[in-house]
Amino acid sequence: YFFFSDDNILGYDKEAERREICLFDGMAQRGLNKLWACQAGIDFANNRDLLKYARRAGCVGVFIGFESVNEESLKGMHKSRNLRVGVNNYVEVIRRIHDHGMAVHGAFVFGADGDKKDVFDRTIDFLLDSKIDSAQLTILTPLPGTRLYDRLRLEARLIRTGYPDDWKYYDFAEAVFIPRNMSPDELEEGVYKVYDHTT
Repeated sequence: YFFFSDDNILGYDKEAERREICLFDGMAQRGLNKLWACQAGIDFANNRDLLKYARRAGCVGVFIGFESVNEESLKGMHKSRNLRVGVNNYVEVIRRIHDHGMAVHGAFVFGADGDKKDVFDRTIDFLLDSKIDSAQLTILTPLPGTRLYDRLRLEARLIRTGYPDDWKYYDFAEAVFIPRNMSPDELEEGVYKVYDHTT
């Protein structure tokens, strides 16, 4: 078994897609007989040839950053690829990958300014209805040095800035800022609720 650690094995254009098909075809033709997984953009499911060659080469799973079931939050994250596919098509993305014999591990982030308290129930419904294989649920975490951190600092919304002691809270499981539409406690409780209802 092995894992391609590239953030997006697919790349960002049609030429990169063709290179991946050649890579997967070459792996299959050489008879490597290895099972592997990768990270890819949501548009991994758009090209049926790519899916076919990936599976033939031994791909058994794909990690995809769905990020949110809330389009407003996706806009705030500048997730243009996810917006092009559309939240309403997430289930179809998973179905296409499943149809080629590969599992889907989805990543979801909570606490964006577009998130309201209903995002937790909406995510639970999606995870259960979509038949996704597994999910990673994290809390939006403004790391120092990022634009998000700088913006939340200017808005006086950071609550954990006593470094180095506060570094222990930057684990993507604890709220280190004040969300726009809920309290930090409600954000943490909401993520725990999603875990409780889907694992």
